[in-house]
Amino acid sequence: MDAAPPDFEVIDFSWDGSHGHIVSMLHDRHERGIVVDIGCGSAPHAEPLRDAGFVYVGLDVNPACVDALRGRGFDAGTIDLRRADDVDPMLDEAVTRAADRAGEHAVVAVLALDVVEHLVDPHLLLAHLHAWMTGRSVPVLGLSVPNVSHRDLAVRLLGARWDMTPTGLLDATHLRFFTDRTLTSVLSASGFDEVDRRDAISIWSDQHSPVQSPLLNRTAPAGRFLADLRDRADGHGDTYQFVRLYAPGERAPAPSMLGEGTTEPDAPRVAVVAAAECGPDDVALLGGDLAAQTSDRWQLLDADALDSAAFTHVSIVGPGQRLGPSWVEQFVAAAGEWHGMVLRCRPNAAQEEVGSGWPVEFDPIDHRIALATPPAALAFPLAALDVLGLTLVDDHPDTGVDAGTVHQLLVFLAPFCGVHDTGHGALTATSPWHEPGKADSGPTGRETAGGETVADAPVLVEPWVLDELAVHRQRRGTLDAAAASLDDSTSRIEALERDNQWLNAELRRTPVRIVRRLLRRPGRDAGR
Repeated sequence: MDAAPPDFEVIDFSWDGSHGHIVSMLHDRHERGIVVDIGCGSAPHAEPLRDAGFVYVGLDVNPACVDALRGRGFDAGTIDLRRADDVDPMLDEAVTRAADRAGEHAVVAVLALDVVEHLVDPHLLLAHLHAWMTGRSVPVLGLSVPNVSHRDLAVRLLGARWDMTPTGLLDATHLRFFTDRTLTSVLSASGFDEVDRRDAISIWSDQHSPVQSPLLNRTAPAGRFLADLRDRADGHGDTYQFVRLYAPGERAPAPSMLGEGTTEPDAPRVAVVAAAECGPDDVALLGGDLAAQTSDRWQLLDADALDSAAFTHVSIVGPGQRLGPSWVEQFVAAAGEWHGMVLRCRPNAAQEEVGSGWPVEFDPIDHRIALATPPAALAFPLAALDVLGLTLVDDHPDTGVDAGTVHQLLVFLAPFCGVHDTGHGALTATSPWHEPGKADSGPTGRETAGGETVADAPVLVEPWVLDELAVHRQRRGTLDAAAASLDDSTSRIEALERDNQWLNAELRRTPVRIVRRLLRRPGRDAGR
């Protein structure tokens, strides 16, 4: 008679999955002792941990899991993690039992794999674990948590789909949901510092459906754009589970897992950065211009000190670019209404009159070829930089931000954010801000601070752009046909020139031939 199936989900062990990654990380730490696994379930990693020299103890609320684990030769006990106040004595009892059985007293790790997402208040459990581990000098806590921001879930939510399932990323028993940022925030607030990570990666998750959806197909234009956009946000679009080790820090856990939420300025605020080309005199002039502003919603900063929680926009000011007194005010006013857009002020009447201005209308094609707007006339939304994973400086901030960086940002952000004309001529003076011979070749081959080229930018194409491209393609077809006809005419002319050269050569030799023939005629002297 066949045995009845177990009253719990049996998970197979894989070195490529979260359980295998936890075993690998613990093995690499070279510390051996007791590993206490709370909420162990079917514990597929128990044998690999034992084989690696650890003493494994599994605790679970399901008696069937406990009995099955004992049947495999492991120490096991019950624990109800919903009763956070009882966690300490349950852990103490399990460790004492393991020590008596194995003669090992040092606890080297506590594991909670696929656990915290099932709790209403996981911060309460983490607070107790922090205190218990600190008291016993336990070096690490191992966690695995599903990534609710996996690309498949993000895209499906855009398609109005949020389907809970028996298992997987949207397991119906999940009560809390974590992204990389929220997990780090909760663990940090609970007093833990990350010491290692080996996240489980899966390009296709259990939520990858319907498979024919163009939103999920990364070779389709819509899917490619959404995938690129998601991957830029934090680099965890393919992460299926966060698998990490944490050490208890010295700080006390926070009383709640809820943070203050997303913080941003109560009104638009502009961070001002002096371009790398600016010398001390330029910076001094910039400081004077800022001090004369009619709005105080600005601060002069280094490029590596930007904080999107304190500022909404950033503007880079180059040498010789002087700010009118309403420069900040006009950006702040536009930002309050035109959210998330690149802001651009226009040349004033005097600049247009003497021909030292820049185009009043923003043309994305012209600006892709060369930076046709002085950097100080532009203000970039910092939220867009965050979404696209862009930074103003790389690992060498001493290089600063130059006009080339501004050009790259504009090419990246203009198709994505759009560009709004503030309607004000807010600069009183400008100087040449690019070298035409150098910039006219286009920016597509140059790298951003992140090491990618602007040709890699995710692009949203406006309908009028397609119309323009269609017109240009028609014109190019006409020009190509004219060029082909010209090539044919040129070939004919060249053939005529060759024939003409041959004929001239023949004609030059004709008189000589006639004379020779006359000299050879019989009886040429008879007529004399």
